[in-house]
Amino acid sequence: MAPKQPTTADLDAIDKLATDLETEAASLAALAAGSEAGGAADARATATGKTAMTAYRADVAKALGSTVPLFYAQAKVLRDWTAGTRAIQSKAAKDIKANGDALGEVQLPKDKPQGPSKIAGGAVRADGTVEL
Repeated sequence: MAPKQPTTADLDAIDKLATDLETEAASLAALAAGSEAGGAADARATATGKTAMTAYRADVAKALGSTVPLFYAQAKVLRDWTAGTRAIQSKAAKDIKANGDALGEVQLPKDKPQGPSKIAGGAVRADGTVEL
């Protein structure tokens, strides 16, 4: 059985997914890693907080550095696939129409098919029996 061809609704849903990926990638790229720690009365707590925030920001930057390009790459693959599929479907529809126009109206035979008049060397009677 041949695989089901994607419908326009399927392709639109995939395009929306690609747009969502790009939106999420932009949101991640703009993600603020957090605010500066400060205002604490204890200098050691402030220093510890700043060290933790610096480590957090480094981890976030590393994660975003690999995630954001991946989201954009996935969105590009989806968009390329849907664009290619739409082009193939459009060309196929044009070819089908062109072939249909070229063939014109196909005339079907109007005569009722006749059965054989002899079977295995015998004559076929009108009631369908065979005379050997």
